[in-house]
Amino acid sequence: MAAMPTMVFEAGPMEVDVKHVDKSMIPNLAKPLMVVAPKEAGAYPVIVFLHGWNMLNSWYEQLLTHVASHGFIAVAPQLYWM
Repeated sequence: MAAMPTMVFEAGPMEVDVKHVDKSMIPNLAKPLMVVAPKEAGAYPVIVFLHGWNMLNSWYEQLLTHVASHGFIAVAPQLYWM
């Protein structure tokens, strides 16, 4: 019997934590980061998300929270400033 398809448009079963990391936390950090990850400790695959030009990484927080709820860690550097 084939596995049931994952319902990707529904929120995943994991609670999520969003952290904004900047130079005040890591002095040698090249760019501020938004890290979205499941709250439960564990080994998860990592996605590096690069937003579009003239955008803010925080504009994608809802999307990355959804992805993280399915068991991924999303790292989104703030590449450009408006």
